[in-house]
Amino acid sequence: MSVLHTLLQIVGDPNVPACQMSFRAFLKQPLLLDSESQRTMRSLEQSTPCAHLPEREQPFQVPEYCHDGFQEGRRCPLPNRCQWRFLGQGQIAEHGFRNPTFIAGHWIVFDQDTFAFMWFQLNSMTVYLRMQESDLATPAQ
Repeated sequence: MSVLHTLLQIVGDPNVPACQMSFRAFLKQPLLLDSESQRTMRSLEQSTPCAHLPEREQPFQVPEYCHDGFQEGRRCPLPNRCQWRFLGQGQIAEHGFRNPTFIAGHWIVFDQDTFAFMWFQLNSMTVYLRMQESDLATPAQ
């Protein structure tokens, strides 16, 4: 297993453009959390890595006051369990990619097609879904 997993922006946004690193996960710093330790962002920030990659799923919940656009859009509910969770850092910047910096967070893997990044300082979480090439070729209706 590699020590660091990086994810790049494909499309980009006004703050972090395409081809820049969006976030990185520290694969040698896995987490195993119970539901109680996920109640608030503060408790998540204080979580400490375990020695080995957990061999079982673990509970997952969105902490209080965490902005979660995925759930708010009601496309489909997030699972209440995740496969893995790792310490990570996400890149933020001012408009136009000025003053880029990395902030602490968690990289959460739900399954082979769905993962999320929880941004502690922003009190938010973004969810990412695997897209098929055919999804990209279909015009929006």
